[in-house]
Amino acid sequence: MNIFELFPAGVGVSAGSGGSGTFASDVVLSAGLFVTSGVRFSNTLSVTGSAMFSAGINVATSATFISDVNVSGALRGFSVIVSSILQVNGSALFSGGINVVASATLQSVAISSVLSVLGSAMFSAGINVAASATFKSGVTVSGSMSVTSGVTLSSTLTVTSGITASSTLAVASTLTASSTLTVTSGITGSSTLTLTSGATLSSTLTVTSGFTASSTLSVTGSAFFSNSVIINNNVGIGTTTPLNNLDVRGTALVSFTVSARGTVMITGSGSLGELTGLDFGTVHEATPKIAARIAVEVGGTGSKMHFGTSDVYGAPTNTAIVIDRLGNVGIATSTPSNILQVVGSTMLSGALIVQSGITASSTLTVASTASMFGTLTVTSTVQASAFFVAGTRVLLSQQAAIADPTGGGTTAASDTEARTAISAILSALRTHGIIAT
Repeated sequence: MNIFELFPAGVGVSAGSGGSGTFASDVVLSAGLFVTSGVRFSNTLSVTGSAMFSAGINVATSATFISDVNVSGALRGFSVIVSSILQVNGSALFSGGINVVASATLQSVAISSVLSVLGSAMFSAGINVAASATFKSGVTVSGSMSVTSGVTLSSTLTVTSGITASSTLAVASTLTASSTLTVTSGITGSSTLTLTSGATLSSTLTVTSGFTASSTLSVTGSAFFSNSVIINNNVGIGTTTPLNNLDVRGTALVSFTVSARGTVMITGSGSLGELTGLDFGTVHEATPKIAARIAVEVGGTGSKMHFGTSDVYGAPTNTAIVIDRLGNVGIATSTPSNILQVVGSTMLSGALIVQSGITASSTLTVASTASMFGTLTVTSTVQASAFFVAGTRVLLSQQAAIADPTGGGTTAASDTEARTAISAILSALRTHGIIAT
């Protein structure tokens, strides 16, 4: 028979009456245990009622508490199972592991094996778990948290200092880390993930709810966000030293026509006729409005690229430039039928060089030089200060008027023919605008 089996209703031990001691065999209590000094159990300890240790407890093998456990000093044990509340005001060291069904409140904690808490957990100084840790309810760690294996959270985890997980970190509810978060494997969050300091992930990051990072987030593997993402600093993809709000660096394409994918891909719903775009917003308003847009329209036989601006800071209805699937460029038209089609007046302040023909259905105005090595066809007006053919100027600006010949004799036939010829030449020059009328 074990010594404590003589007291099925509970045991109280004070320091003055041998409150400290060592028990080499199993200890089984059907009721409570109250110890005001230190105590050591070399074998199994089982308490059905509440247990209170004012100085501390050391259990060499396993300890099972069916009800509450309160340790004012240090707690040392191998495998510890608490069916109700565990509170340790000093340090706690578990060489084998700990399983708490209700809530756990501890200061500095080191666990060599598995930690399982079904209720809420609070660690005032920090926690170090050599194996995996499972929390079914909320967890608050005022110091740092280090877990060598996986961490599974069914509720909230709040760490005011750093958290380190050498394996997977799974968060079913909110995760808040006020200092550095380091995970060498993956992290999965079904709810909000908030980081006020840095986070380093060597594997995959998956967040199905909101994500907020006030400092650096580094992910070596893939990152998946099913909801909103808020990062208050620069974001780097393919680089650990981003220079802008978003810095994306990838492998360069050896050719524009190769089938390899580019550095950035923006994909819409994939429906034909829809636009997938990149918007540029205003910066002088709390809620930015659309100022410009670059969009791609996917069709059954190819795509079009649209470039547009806005004059009302709403939906950019001014589609300025369109490039169709054949490479035709349209300005002020979405259906260009030539390599370059411009609808409306066009002004060139520099030289216009055309190696083939040019056709203008409206006014063509050249303020400087226009060089054409083919045919010029204008169905309306041509405005220019001079015309050159093969490098020789043939037309200049309009000259002063020349009066018709007057005076002299009018009887000789030769004089009459000369006057007629000169008048015809002058009329032609006036008709073509070379001289004034």
